[in-house]
Amino acid sequence: MRMGQKEDPDFTFRVMVVQAVWPGASIQDMEDQVVNKIERKLQETPHLDFVRSYTRAGSAIITLQVKGDTNAAQVADAFYQVRKKVGDIANELPQGLLGPYFNDEFGDTFVTLHSLSGEGYSYPELKTFAIQARDMLLTTPGVEKAVIIGDQPEKIYIDISSAVLASCGLTLADVQNAIKGQNNVDPAGSVDTGMRSVRISVEGGVAKPADIRELRLRLRQ
Repeated sequence: MRMGQKEDPDFTFRVMVVQAVWPGASIQDMEDQVVNKIERKLQETPHLDFVRSYTRAGSAIITLQVKGDTNAAQVADAFYQVRKKVGDIANELPQGLLGPYFNDEFGDTFVTLHSLSGEGYSYPELKTFAIQARDMLLTTPGVEKAVIIGDQPEKIYIDISSAVLASCGLTLADVQNAIKGQNNVDPAGSVDTGMRSVRISVEGGVAKPADIRELRLRLRQ
């Protein structure tokens, strides 16, 4: 009864999940071109116990488990090898595949949960405060991880009249390519003054909704 005890004893979780998404693919396509290739590569993982997969049209989940007698350092190395080995066959996986994504953090423990609110503040402002609070928490002794939950990514919705597009001979793909091309980062060269080389930077990327509204589109001839 007088032995020292830790509040949260260390526990090594020996399971990793690999997930892949391929929109539009059939179950057979997922099996032949994604799951089978990943599973065969995962068979090379050290201290492997078993690999199981669940496949449906357009997505697949592969579960890998390490043997129970594997120590924590060996488990961490095995999970590193999983990422490395799947990365080695990335060029063999089909185009349009999203992932593979890896998750081996099931053993994390969230001790406290805090919410942040502020009347009169916009969501981007609250998000900035949350990021600052997270950064301060990470400097607190004993805190290993601080995660923001419920983050909403910013999105811009563009409404375009189909009749206007048709009259101009444009498609939605043309609009998408124009926005993508506007944000491309291309080398603009440099100027050699004899004493130093000055890099030329070309601005004009899309940074706010008004930039999209003012974007010029090239009409088809």
